[in-house]
Amino acid sequence: MDQCSWSKSIATHIIQQTTNETVLKVAVLGGTSDNPEDSGSHAKPKIRWDNKTYDLTLHCSYQRPTIAMGSQSDVLPLNASGVPSYLESGAALYFK
Repeated sequence: MDQCSWSKSIATHIIQQTTNETVLKVAVLGGTSDNPEDSGSHAKPKIRWDNKTYDLTLHCSYQRPTIAMGSQSDVLPLNASGVPSYLESGAALYFK
């Protein structure tokens, strides 16, 4: 865990909307910073932002909330048990 990942939404467009689901295309800019815990510093991290955005597709749905990037698609099990650790990053982007 030498680095932390960052992201910010640059643009969001509604692709499709029904009474049960909204599909969004989101342009996201990613970045990294050094892990402040490794350096012992509590200062605000210096984020190195990527040069290009990447696109995510979000299916905002009560039944099947999904985040997709390229050919990878993850259905997020949003329930009382919480999100499994391997989906935490996707869930954080979904809620952002």
